[in-house]
Amino acid sequence: MATQFQSAARRSYWFGVLFSSLVDFAVAFIIALFFDNTAGQALVVALIAIAALYIFQSLYALLGVFKVAILFYWFDKKKRVQATVDEMIARRMPKPARFYADASEYLLSVVKSDTANNDAKLYAGGALGSIDTLRATNHSYQLINLGLVLEEAIKEYGRLVGFVWEDGSDIAPEDLAEIER
Repeated sequence: MATQFQSAARRSYWFGVLFSSLVDFAVAFIIALFFDNTAGQALVVALIAIAALYIFQSLYALLGVFKVAILFYWFDKKKRVQATVDEMIARRMPKPARFYADASEYLLSVVKSDTANNDAKLYAGGALGSIDTLRATNHSYQLINLGLVLEEAIKEYGRLVGFVWEDGSDIAPEDLAEIER
């Protein structure tokens, strides 16, 4: 089901890009026809205008990403990490393993765990759903931010409650100082 949604969303996205580009080109071509008498000249002018417009839009969007990224790193990231850690504590999430490739691995291990409580499983499932939704709808920047917050929150949560080694043995929070040296 998720694959069908993702495929449909991706097809819809690319169809929208293609349709939008064709409409932009048609409008630029019609405007260029008002200034030039030949269709060949209008075609060249329309192509140059569309290329210049798309380059400007890309640079302007990049500036917007930089502004939002600065605000996220300076003001928002710490608050989001702390709120996520607070939720993990409130849900009594299981201790994380010492190392994960990404936050999804920990969340998936919570969902599959026999010992995790239902609140923890629901929270982990909701977070996994958020990750998949952002990925399927091409919201890359929000996905990156969510990944950064979750990874930092899992590390912080592990520092508070302790970690688990691959063999299942516990690492107490007070033992972490020695291990991290």
